[in-house]
Formats: sequence, structure tokens, C-alpha cells
Amino acid sequence: MRTTWRVLLAGVVAATVVAPGLVLDTTPAEAAREPAITVTSVTPNAPGPKDTLRITGTVSNPGKRPLTDVTTRLRYGSLPLVSREQVNEHATAPDAPTGNPVYGHDAELGTVRPRGDRQFELAVPVRNLYLGGFGVYPITVEAFTSDGTSLAVQRTFIVNTPDDKGAIPQATRIGWLMPLVDRPHRQAGTTFEDDLLARSMAPDGRLGRIVAGGGSASAADVPLTWAVDPGVLHDAQTMGAGYRVRSGNEVVTGTGGPAASDFLARLTSATEGDDVVALPYADVDTVALTRAGLSGDITTAQSRGEEVTGEALGVTPSRGMTWPPDGLADQKALNALASTGARTAVLRDTALPLAEQQTYTPDPVASVRTTSGKVTVLLADSTLSDIVGSATSRPGSASLAEQRFLAETALITAERPNTSRGLVIVPPRDWNPPDNLASSLLADTAEVPWLAPTSLQDLSETPQDEPPTRQRLTYPSRAKKAELSQNYLDGARRVHGSLNRYATIFTRLPSRIEDYNLAILRAESTAWRTRRARGQATLVTVASAVERQRRRVSVEQPGGLSLASSEGSVPLNVRNGLDEPVTVQLRVLSANPGRMSVGDLPNNGSLTIPPRQRVTVQVPMSTVASGVVEVSAQLLTADDYVYGPTRTFTVTSTAYGSVAIIITSVALVFLFAGSGYRVVRRVLAARRGRATGGGAR
Repeated sequence: MRTTWRVLLAGVVAATVVAPGLVLDTTPAEAAREPAITVTSVTPNAPGPKDTLRITGTVSNPGKRPLTDVTTRLRYGSLPLVSREQVNEHATAPDAPTGNPVYGHDAELGTVRPRGDRQFELAVPVRNLYLGGFGVYPITVEAFTSDGTSLAVQRTFIVNTPDDKGAIPQATRIGWLMPLVDRPHRQAGTTFEDDLLARSMAPDGRLGRIVAGGGSASAADVPLTWAVDPGVLHDAQTMGAGYRVRSGNEVVTGTGGPAASDFLARLTSATEGDDVVALPYADVDTVALTRAGLSGDITTAQSRGEEVTGEALGVTPSRGMTWPPDGLADQKALNALASTGARTAVLRDTALPLAEQQTYTPDPVASVRTTSGKVTVLLADSTLSDIVGSATSRPGSASLAEQRFLAETALITAERPNTSRGLVIVPPRDWNPPDNLASSLLADTAEVPWLAPTSLQDLSETPQDEPPTRQRLTYPSRAKKAELSQNYLDGARRVHGSLNRYATIFTRLPSRIEDYNLAILRAESTAWRTRRARGQATLVTVASAVERQRRRVSVEQPGGLSLASSEGSVPLNVRNGLDEPVTVQLRVLSANPGRMSVGDLPNNGSLTIPPRQRVTVQVPMSTVASGVVEVSAQLLTADDYVYGPTRTFTVTSTAYGSVAIIITSVALVFLFAGSGYRVVRRVLAARRGRATGGGAR
């Protein structure tokens, strides 16, 4: 709407000099160079009639011409806003000055040079505004020229707080969920893909600012519930112990170890006395995993996450609370989370819509039945959570977010002034608060009279007088589309299956099996919903590493083998190239068992092979005929899963079989019989010859 108004205005005054020192150009490039006003602070945050309202900020001139005779002035609405819709309307209204001008308290800036800016401060006694009782009042800060032409406006709010505390409604009980989540920065082992986590953990980094804000809450006596990704803590521990980082084609020593150790120390101090909820390790996509039939990975991630969190922070994590991705879950996912022990779920208020529209913001406590029993649901206020999460490092963004936060919470409190209700604030997982914003918001939570800080646990246990009727659990289609896909998780399932089969050959699991399991969980992280290629790269890395390890245990390809008799044995070597002993099963099969058969292997084929050694197995075989027979050897795991490739080789038999022996024997009998017959005939014939010769003499 703001852009539309500016374009229309530029068209009307296409070539007109509107005021001295101000020319509105019509090209798109010049339209982006319009003057701007930024409000950087509004103090006090809850002004009373005796206070002086002070507003500081900057007027910027990004154009090529100077702005002359520039003045800033405060405008305000004399009537309080009565609904949250009105708050939103004021915040998003077109850039036109509205409200009553406050004369006599202008800040005259003079000339603002091209591509320059001038700071201003407005100081207005609150009594001069003649505000009524407790309420939210819209204000507008305007920059204009000497002839009254408006250059730019900035809208925000103040909450008028009477001296009479009895005129202030009953405080709203407000609870905070403080997210400490980051994307995975490594695949397996201690080599990181980048060193960005060290920067984020620094005191002025994204995670560092969240920890600083949470630490300030302890001083302000604001109870927090921390939602911590154990993968972040595990990475910090690994970095502190020494790690390496990929840098182009090289792997270099990481330098963020001291920052990571300091981060853990600051986090441990900040969370002292607060509830700490361990998210599933690597903040896995619980909804997608459930849909893909991988609920077991959720159980593993939750268990491992609690172990890591307890070890890193020296606390016992609060069990029984869960926070699904984006605060949304379908019934099946909530059932799976409940089966891991979750009894309280933190969701967005849009997950359980009201059955009927209310004139006030209802209590945030509801319940949903699951297959493991009833789950209490704490519903985060979507508007406030988005406001808190949307602030950026852009000048003035933090101030606007804080004033909007104060206005929204005050109006919620004023909706039912005689009834204390609850409110849940949940910044997004990737919250990147500007400097001091988290600290300021938590200080406001403790200081303003219309809010009463409380823990989420206490909110979930507070009885409700009249809980509103809500619709069934809602899971929008856009949320389903955002999940890790079925095809993606099928890849994770295959890698996990390969790893599990590989692991069964060990009596005592080596540490790398745990590394690979954690790497698969990192690949299932919610962070990869929008960057799936990075998660897939982790799966490819783990699959390749497991395959390389698997190949180190194999049947060696034999050379030419022969059997010299009807029964005998042939040798097969099985190699273990790993650093740990392994146990496998050897199965040997003949392609033609009617001609050549394989006997029972020693120890039923079970082999335990020491590290870096090979064993020779004498395979018993018998044959009924000479010739060549194809034989295959296959390794199996203890539970009969195929392990590694099948080795195929040939065995040549040079022995006579039983049939051949019988035939040969019979032939020899006949041969000997025939030869004997001829010998006898010759002998008899000789004798007759001698007898005949003697008679002639």
C-alpha cells in the first residue's frame, strides 16, 4: 500500500517542484530515494502523566538534492485504540500524517544533505497530550518542510499508564519460550563444513545475543523456558575439544574452540534456575519423520538429545514438553511425540482455531487427545511471536518491534480488565534479534504493570474459568508441503538400514557407528526443509563412508581351486581390514550340488576375525564326477542379512566318481577275464602241439 501511494504521488507531481529543496522524481530508481524517518527510541516505555515522552530518531535523505528547512513533529491520537485490529491498521496505514499535531515541541533540523541524515529528539510532557486513562494511543512522527509539505512519517504507539495503579487492569500472565536452535554445520566426525557457528556463538553473534537476552531475564526475575537444540551444544563441545573445517579443497584447523567453550559457559549461567527443554537432536523434522514411518528416529533423537543437553549444561532437562517445527503438527505427529513422553505441546494459536470468534484474546491453554493420553497444548500468540521475530538490524526496527509488543500486550490486558489471562510468546527457531532487543523485551515483561512474568509450566497448570471451544487440530497444506519429502526420507531410511546391518558385525560398537547415526539425524533436521541439497549431501557422505567400511570385511577372491579326490576341502580366506574384531557368517553354495556338494562348515560357518587379520576356512566338498563346478561364497550378518558382495569361483575335480569307478572296475574284470581266457587257450594249444609232436617220433 505504501509503494502504491508513493507511485501515484510521484505521477501527479511528475515534473513539479513541490517545495524548496524537495523534488519528487518519477523514475523507479529515484522513487527508492525518497526521504525517510526512523524512530530509534521511545522512552519511557510506559509513560505516566508526570513523565516527559522522549522520541529519538533520524531523518535520511537518500536523494541527490538537499532537503531544506526540515522539521520533525509528534502527532497523536487522543482516543485509545480498542482492538488489536486497530493496532494493526495504524501500524500498516499509508505514509500520510494522521493525528493531532503537538505544537511547541518541534525539532528543527535545517538542511539534510544529499545522501545524508540528521538526528532528532522530541521531548513532550505527557500532561500536554491530555490522554485519558490506561490505554494504547497511536502516535506518528512526521518530517516536513517549512511550507508544511510532509516528507516522511513513522507510526508507532505509546501505552499511557496512570499513577493510580488501581486503574490498571489485572496483569496478564506472560510466559516465554526462548529458542536456541541452529542448522547443522557438520556431517560426521569432527570436521565441520564451515566455521559460521563460532561467529554465531560469539557474544555479538546471533546465538550469543539470545543467550545475553536470556541471561538478563534472570536478573529481571523473568522465568524462561529454553528450547535447546542439543546438536548446537554437541557442536560446541566438539569445537572446544578441537575440530577441523573444510576451506575450499583443504581441511584446516578450526579456530572457534575458545568461543564455543565460552558460549557454553555463558549459556549454562543464563539457564540456571530456568526450565530447559531438550529438542530432539539436530531438531529433526518430527512431523515429516512420522509421516514417513520413521518414528523410531524421533525416539532416538529425543533420547540422545536429552543426554547431550544434560552433559553440556549440567542440568536435568525438563521432560514432557515438545515444540514441533513452526509450532504446527498433525494428529499423527502429536501421537508420535506423546509416545516419547511429551505431555505438553507448544503450538501456534492457528493450530487450534476458535470455534467462534471472540471479542478478546482467550487463554492459551487447551488440550488434545492422543493415542498416549491427553496432551496439554500451550498456544503461542501468532501476532506477537511474529512481531518479536520480524525485527531486524535495520535502524529503528527494534524500537518499532518493542513499542508494538507493548501496545499489543497492553490491549490484550485491557480486553478483559478484571480477568487475568495467560499469554505465550515464542520467537521463531531462526530468531536473529537485533542488539539488546531480547533484553529490552524481557525487561519490559518484568517492569510494565500490565504484565506478570510466569513460566510455561505454571501457565499449563493454571485452571481456566471459561475455556473457549476450539476446532480440531489443524495442519495447513502449506505446512505439509514444507516438510522434508517422502523421497528425501526414503533415502535416509536406506542409509540407516545399511548402517544397521554394518553395525551387527561388531560385538562392541566402535564410536564411528554413533557418529554415523548422529550424522543421519543431522540430515533429518528441520533446517533442511528449505536447503535439502545440504541434507542430502550428508546422507551421501554417510552412505559412502559405511560402504568403504563394509568392504574391509570380505571373502578374498580365490585362485584356481581343485579337488583331487571324491571328498576333500578347498581353502577360502576371509579378511578383516578394520581395527575391531568382527563376527560374520560364511555361506558357501555349489551351482551344481548333484555333481559337487558342499559339506557343513566348521562352527556352522560362524567366524570371529581379529582386527587387521584374515582367517582361512577349509570348506568340505565331495564330488561324483570330474570336471569344473561354479561355487559361490557369501558373508552374512548374525541375523542373516547379506553382507558385502558374493564371490564366485570354480572348483575343478580331477578325481573319479563312484560310477566311473564301477564302470572302470567292470571293464577291468572283463579285460582281465578276456586276457586270461586267451592265455589259457594259448597254453592249452601249446600243450596239444607238444603232444602231437611226440607221437610222430
